[in-house]
Amino acid sequence: MEALRSAALEVLMTVGPEQVTIREIAERADVAHVYIPQYFGGKAELLADIYPAAAIEAAEVFSWPGTTSLGIRPELLRLARLTLWLSANHPDGVPSGPRPLATRLTNAITQNFKLDDHTANLVTERLIALVLVFANAPTAISPEPIDLAAHIDLEMRLLTALAKARSTDPSD
Repeated sequence: MEALRSAALEVLMTVGPEQVTIREIAERADVAHVYIPQYFGGKAELLADIYPAAAIEAAEVFSWPGTTSLGIRPELLRLARLTLWLSANHPDGVPSGPRPLATRLTNAITQNFKLDDHTANLVTERLIALVLVFANAPTAISPEPIDLAAHIDLEMRLLTALAKARSTDPSD
C-alpha cells in the first residue's frame, strides 16, 4: 500500500489526476494494478488517501510569498489539482482534516503584515482561490495564461497597504 501511495504522489507531480490511470500508478509502484481497487477501492479512494500527505508536502515546501521565478511550486500545483479533482470526483469530496498549507500561509500573513486572524484567513482564502484557478483553468479569465507571480505581487502590495492603513488607524 505504501508503494502505491508513493507512486501516486510521484506521478501526480507531472500528471494531473484526470490523466493518471491506476495502471500507471501500479506500474510505477511495480505491482499489479488490481491492488488499487483491492486495497483502496479505486482511483478516487487512493487519491483521497494520499491527500493528507500531498497537503503536508505542499506546506513543507511553501515559502513566502510562494512562487519562484519559474512559477508555482510543483507540490502546490499537485495539491491544487488534487483538491479540485477530489471535489468533483470523490463521493465525499476533499477529505476533512487539517489544512497545513492554509495554516502556514495564514501564519505567514499574520506575522509579516500584523493582521488579525480573520483578515489573515480571508487573504489566505483569496490566495488559495487564485492558485486553484491557476492550476485548473489558466486561460479561463483571459486567453493568455495567468501570470501568477504578478498576481501575488499585487496581493503583497495590497497587503502592505492594508497593514500600513491598520497600523495608522487600528479601528479599520
